[in-house]
Amino acid sequence: MNSTLLNAYSGIKTHQFGLDSVSNNIANVNTIGYRENIPQFESLFANQFDTLNADSPINNDMNYGATKSSNAISTRSGNYKASDGEFNVAYEGKGWFIVGEQKEGSFEIKEDSYEKKQKNYFTRDGSFLRDGEGYIVNTSGYYMYGVDLGKIENGIYTSNKDEEIDFAGLATGALKPLQIPQNLYYHPVLTTKVDLSTNLNKNENAISVSAFFKKPDGSFDEERFMNMDINAFATDETPLNASSYNEVRLTLDKDGKKEVITFKYGQGGEEALEFRTLNDLKKLLQDKAGLDLEVGKDLDGKVGEKVSLALRNNSYKNLNLEIGGSLFEKLGFKGKNDYFSSGVGANFNANKAYEPNAIVQHKGVVFLHTGELGKSEDPFMDKENWKILDSSGLNVWTDNATYLEGDVVSYEGKIYRRTNQAGNNPISEGNWEELGDMATALPPVYEQGTTYAVGDIVSYEGRLYRKLIDSGSSDPKLDKIGWQEIHGDSFHSEFIQMPSYQTNVEIYDESGKKFLIQSRYFMTSSGNPLASPPTGEQWEVRSAIFDQQGEIMISPDYVTHSITFDSEGKPQAEPVELAFGDKKVMYNIAGTQDKPSSNFVYRNSEIIDKDQDGRSEGHLRDVRIDKDGIIFLAFDNGAYEPMGRVGIAAFVNDQGLKKVGGNLFEMTEMVVNGDSHTISGRPILGWEGLKLKFGSVLYKHLETSNVDVGNALTELIVMQRGYSMNAKAFTTGDDLVKEALNLKR
Repeated sequence: MNSTLLNAYSGIKTHQFGLDSVSNNIANVNTIGYRENIPQFESLFANQFDTLNADSPINNDMNYGATKSSNAISTRSGNYKASDGEFNVAYEGKGWFIVGEQKEGSFEIKEDSYEKKQKNYFTRDGSFLRDGEGYIVNTSGYYMYGVDLGKIENGIYTSNKDEEIDFAGLATGALKPLQIPQNLYYHPVLTTKVDLSTNLNKNENAISVSAFFKKPDGSFDEERFMNMDINAFATDETPLNASSYNEVRLTLDKDGKKEVITFKYGQGGEEALEFRTLNDLKKLLQDKAGLDLEVGKDLDGKVGEKVSLALRNNSYKNLNLEIGGSLFEKLGFKGKNDYFSSGVGANFNANKAYEPNAIVQHKGVVFLHTGELGKSEDPFMDKENWKILDSSGLNVWTDNATYLEGDVVSYEGKIYRRTNQAGNNPISEGNWEELGDMATALPPVYEQGTTYAVGDIVSYEGRLYRKLIDSGSSDPKLDKIGWQEIHGDSFHSEFIQMPSYQTNVEIYDESGKKFLIQSRYFMTSSGNPLASPPTGEQWEVRSAIFDQQGEIMISPDYVTHSITFDSEGKPQAEPVELAFGDKKVMYNIAGTQDKPSSNFVYRNSEIIDKDQDGRSEGHLRDVRIDKDGIIFLAFDNGAYEPMGRVGIAAFVNDQGLKKVGGNLFEMTEMVVNGDSHTISGRPILGWEGLKLKFGSVLYKHLETSNVDVGNALTELIVMQRGYSMNAKAFTTGDDLVKEALNLKR
């Protein structure tokens, strides 16, 4: 009967423990981060003795009921709910947040051990906040431990500009209290490196070529302009596309007979009647048609802001001319002039007295008067006083034409005149008089310092001038009295343009002051995959550093560099250095690491991406924590950088942790054979490199209690019934004892 009382008493105590544990679970059903207690029990026996007829040792036990074995920790995760707290975090997976009592403490988790300066605790309660000093603490004032990259000192955040250093620091196991001052100031960072990714669309933003070909003194670089690949140009904001619109056509009317001369854009050279540059085309026009292709100029001989081409008759002869062809039409050269006058020589008049150096045109031939002042016979007859300057306008003799007396033709490089009645006799059969060799001549180019006689004609900057008075060496453009400009007929093109684009990228000096890297892009070659060798699209770039308004140049001068795109659109550009005060900025226009520059015609010219390592001053705007627990700080200057990470530790045996209240747990030790052992096992660092190993952090979430209310109520009922049954057993045993005592009396 004594055993009955002892067993019942132990059962009451044990189930009271269970009731207390389950009741505590139910009480904490809404406690953030609470870990459910799981009461566990074991049987008791007081002693063992031998009796007769015993069947087994168990039957020989003198059992005194049950007792608590342990109060295990439930490792099941709770639910996760959103929260607005600035530093509220939840951890999903195996592991614990680390907190400590001291803000000067440290906790280092090594590969095979750990070191700490103070007592540290572990919790699943992520309801952290920032105290008055900026330390991240829980609601009990314990400091959150984690990785601190050391970028914050005295309320100032200083960037190290090196991601690899940050990555290495974030992977360490050295933990300390985390501090983020509310009024955190971002220290300005000098820009030393800029990567710029730009799309350049050659079909957009065409501007006057004057912007590109302007020399430092403000004058127009005519030589470079004339030697530029013509396919780089545009008119009416549209590229010439000379590879497709490639034809220049001239139709010359010579006494009713039309001669068509065609030139094409290509690399075949003069023999193939192909041209690549304006200079190439100019030479072909001079040699084959006696025409000049010049840059249009104003009355002062200067090239204006808008640049056009002039096709002039600067020869000695008048022409009947029609121009066309796909390329000429794109340039704006199109039309017909039945009498394309040179402005130099009038038709020969036998009744006029001609001065020395007078020029006349007669029967398609241009003559220079070499004799004294006076009247003259037919220049063909008066060879002493006339010299043939140009006979390129003559028709070539043919055997199917009838010629009259006095008609003049060309034949095998010679000039012939019909001497008798009409007919078509071959040149070799007589009836023809040889007058001399064929001649083609353009007015000579003015040479400074040369002495010119009255009547001399020169070509100067695309215009013709005649010397009027006072033989000498004066400048035709400046000497308005001594020289007279000769106005021949001309055609004028549309304004010549070239694709362009401008970018502005902000950079910063040591004080955080803003400046601009300004770059002007000019397409200098549209690329030709059919060329030998194939050529890629190329843009010349002029870059310099300006003030933040883009008005005052800070650099000593522009730096000229280039970017080329191959047939697959891949950019090639070498980085250049730009002077930035006494410092240098490395500038790369090939693009950023993830986004290269491009030349897509289906995309607008625009900045795709930019990356520079400088920053202006700034102030803390926001704090964010990613799934790997890395803490990022966002500043109002656009900076977004890591400062550390939330500390996470895991254990092999979570059951070895001891509850100390406030949702905190601590490691405990036990002595076995004289050696001390951590029951939970040493802490395990929660990450490897930048990634968490056992779970993930949920920012602005909290983990609720992991208590299952349904199971808890069921367990409460079971514990209550056990308690009641043991209480009944105890009462019954007590009654039996009382009855036995009464019998004894």
